[in-house]
Amino acid sequence: MAPTSVDCLDSQSDITVYGVLADALLDFTPVSVIWLWNTVTGRSRGPFSPRHEFVTDAHCLRSPVSAFIDRLYFTYLDSSSPPFYKYFFQFIISSHSTKKISFSIHPSHLTMLLRHLSRRARVFPAPARAAACLRPGATSPRPLCSSSARHQSGMATFGRYTHAIVCRVPNAFKEAVGLSAPVSLDEARRQHEAYVRSLRQLDVDVIELPADEKHPDCVFVEDCAVVCNGIALLCRPGHASRRGEVDAIRAVIKKELELPIVEVLDPKATLDGGDVLFTGREFFVGLSGRTNEAGAAAVAAAFPEFSCTPIRVPAGTLHLKTLVTMAGPDILAVSELDDAQTVLKRIEREATFRYQTLTVREPAAANCVLVNGTLIHRARSECPESCDVFEDRLSTNLHPVCISELAKADAGLTCCSILVRKSKRPQL
Repeated sequence: MAPTSVDCLDSQSDITVYGVLADALLDFTPVSVIWLWNTVTGRSRGPFSPRHEFVTDAHCLRSPVSAFIDRLYFTYLDSSSPPFYKYFFQFIISSHSTKKISFSIHPSHLTMLLRHLSRRARVFPAPARAAACLRPGATSPRPLCSSSARHQSGMATFGRYTHAIVCRVPNAFKEAVGLSAPVSLDEARRQHEAYVRSLRQLDVDVIELPADEKHPDCVFVEDCAVVCNGIALLCRPGHASRRGEVDAIRAVIKKELELPIVEVLDPKATLDGGDVLFTGREFFVGLSGRTNEAGAAAVAAAFPEFSCTPIRVPAGTLHLKTLVTMAGPDILAVSELDDAQTVLKRIEREATFRYQTLTVREPAAANCVLVNGTLIHRARSECPESCDVFEDRLSTNLHPVCISELAKADAGLTCCSILVRKSKRPQL
């Protein structure tokens, strides 16, 4: 069932689309809809593989129709999504017995819908695996998007942010999980305030939550959500005492940032944001004491446009990003530790792209944050040899920050913020 053209009616308020959608409309193809169907009905081969079984006949869109609509609506959209999203799927399903599917929708609504769905539903095969994305009976690859376009979609805005969510240090921080030494609350707060000032100096609009005395680790907001391409995946922290922290993050993302929210639905899943490394090209998810395979699968399902690879984290290491982060576009920062080098080899073996590596001396220095062209890293008083490496090897702007007191709870620079790039929505 090949995509066909779009015919405009006399009225400027309606557009009728024949076929499923035209390639010209943001490259949203019939295969995208069919992949979506296969995913929610369990017909795909797995969340970690770009090799999906595509069925291109219209008869695949059959019963259970109502279950499909409900699962699709609540899995890929959220309760705040405009009603026409659900109507769109209802129109598709109601016409499942025909080869032509038509519906009417306001042009501005259609634009928003296509932008949302093209981001959420397209499958982009990894370069080395493109041959696997074939229609049944096909003899040559037919990727939905070229690898270069897929990379450009993530790399064009990599490290660029408009907003950040942070949370103040509570008095209860003295009882934080994993605290290794007595902590000075006053110094921890001064260091956190300096961190927040750094973000503001880099043109980031910071949303600062009040300290939550019920949750000693609330300052480490990164573990509560993963935000990418305008979608927020709410995590299910691996330590049970931290799961209540997600409620405050959910409220901010929904009410202030107004981003679509995806929940982790599997009750057995655990996921800490500190285990999710986004390179701008793909995701790596650490399998650690805080994140399991079901949690990694949730990341793959939430961001299907990117390859998602689980990486086993050595025992005794809290998170994947304890060992490796991004020091720049296509640059992995990693320490000299044996565990860190082991993880780096695993990433290099599974990656769809060849990254540069920046090896730092102190283990703590491997956790750094790239924000709007500036690398925030640990200060010379904490990681002197690594500061020399940053200065010698990187051409980007550098901004050192002290977090020695916060680090006593096994924390890094990435832990203290959820970074968001919010795009302007089309006006309805």
